[in-house]
Amino acid sequence: MNFLEKIFKKTEKPKQKDSITIEINDKIMPVDRWDLYEDPLEKYIETETIWEIVGSGTMQLSTWELDYCDINIEINPERNTQESIKLIIKKLETIGIPKWSKIRIDGQKEIVSFGNKEWLAISLDWVNLDKVIYETCDSNLVISEIKKAIHDSSEIIRYWQWPKETVLYFYADSYEEMTRKISEFIWSYPLCKWAKVEQIA
Repeated sequence: MNFLEKIFKKTEKPKQKDSITIEINDKIMPVDRWDLYEDPLEKYIETETIWEIVGSGTMQLSTWELDYCDINIEINPERNTQESIKLIIKKLETIGIPKWSKIRIDGQKEIVSFGNKEWLAISLDWVNLDKVIYETCDSNLVISEIKKAIHDSSEIIRYWQWPKETVLYFYADSYEEMTRKISEFIWSYPLCKWAKVEQIA
């Protein structure tokens, strides 16, 4: 190659790296986020050469209540980003991911919604029940009985403590199925009197 060829030779630009943000609709504490989502996802994307997690966090509302968590991934420029997103979604849904979760490519408007689990929230009244109920009942029993009823064997507990109530969060394949399985306990346990049960995803 002569001098002029070296000057005018076309150089290839390095392929641009895409970054994606996964917003998981889960009110989960940071240490549980790592165990449930990040650790298995990180191992998977490294094995599949999708690439690497470059950040993560747990978002809170202005009331300090947990809102959702996110994971930031840098995509291998040698891989197709859309195909990589499909693989990531498939992996997360094998773990179990709440509905209304979403993925977006940073800097782009497109948002991909996904998720295969539904949320149930139950709010326990800590003000208006008889004093003896608070003295003799235990919210931990409420958690364990509901988890048993919906066949949730994990050790993760999702909750938020307000001044006048405690909100407990559970998720499974079907909200309606969860309400059917827990209804007998909810109606019979004194601490659940006046409890509000609602679907949030």
